[in-house]
Amino acid sequence: MAGDSDKRAQIFRGLQERVCRRRKDRATVIGITGIDCCGKTQFSKAFGRFLKSERWKVQHIRLDDFHNPKRIRHAEYEGEGEADRYFRRSFDIAKVVDRLLLPIHEHVGRPFLVRVPLFDLGRDAAGETRAFEFDRETMVLFEGVFLFREEFRQFIDYKVFLDISFAEGKERAVARDGEEAWAKYRAKYYPAQSKYLKNYPPGETADIVIDNADWERPRIAWARDG
Repeated sequence: MAGDSDKRAQIFRGLQERVCRRRKDRATVIGITGIDCCGKTQFSKAFGRFLKSERWKVQHIRLDDFHNPKRIRHAEYEGEGEADRYFRRSFDIAKVVDRLLLPIHEHVGRPFLVRVPLFDLGRDAAGETRAFEFDRETMVLFEGVFLFREEFRQFIDYKVFLDISFAEGKERAVARDGEEAWAKYRAKYYPAQSKYLKNYPPGETADIVIDNADWERPRIAWARDG
């Protein structure tokens, strides 16, 4: 099959088998998360291609498409640092839940379509409106940071954590965004994610932890079902 040409096919096949054990009479939500630069988007796209080769319908939900406007993200409150603002106010969590995740759970046995306006981060303004279609044969790949927080995790059927070290993350961040951009990771992104991981340790919140240090050859580090 088409997906077998990918070196990650064995991981994807095992992941598909585990996810299918959690299926219900509605779309199945797979949460794919990890620190910035762990490879979430790349992994999600490749896994999506594999699932399509296996004849599943696939919908991608990217948390980065649901940022809050800058006036909310950058609002300053006493005693709150940049990392706290990043965790608490970067994303429109209510919109993701109310417009997508909750309806998926409510439409048991029924297909449905919903049109949701996304956010254009570069323009700091509303962007395109996208149509999302779901039915019981749909695999929903929900990808982004902080996915195992209370507001989201009750809606995720199978939770995937992509594990890399912060040192590896730094190397990828500099390679991708340049040395100047690293200052934002150091002051904002990684402090917030370090704190988040202490409060939501993957060993307690994830169903599977995948070592993604070698993104071409990921390996299962730990899984709840062995």
